[in-house]
Amino acid sequence: MRLCAECGRPASLRSVRSGEESWLCPRCADRLAVVFPIGSFLASLPEPERPPSACPGCGMPQGEWRRTGLVGCPVCYEAFREELFAAATGGAAS
Repeated sequence: MRLCAECGRPASLRSVRSGEESWLCPRCADRLAVVFPIGSFLASLPEPERPPSACPGCGMPQGEWRRTGLVGCPVCYEAFREELFAAATGGAAS
């Protein structure tokens, strides 16, 4: 774990000033008015958790058809198109 060069807290932001790299916590970065390119900021964010996909037509969860062998409604065919196609063709790409 990297520590903030200013206060010693856990650091999540890398700063390069005058060719020297340092790590800062968000509080010290704000206090020092350090500007970070958007790419660095986005890379420091954790991946968002995605809720389970569901059919917008009937609400059937993605993959439920594997358990039951049935889709819930005609919209399921479009919502789960890639997954259904892969299962029907033995995993061949569409």
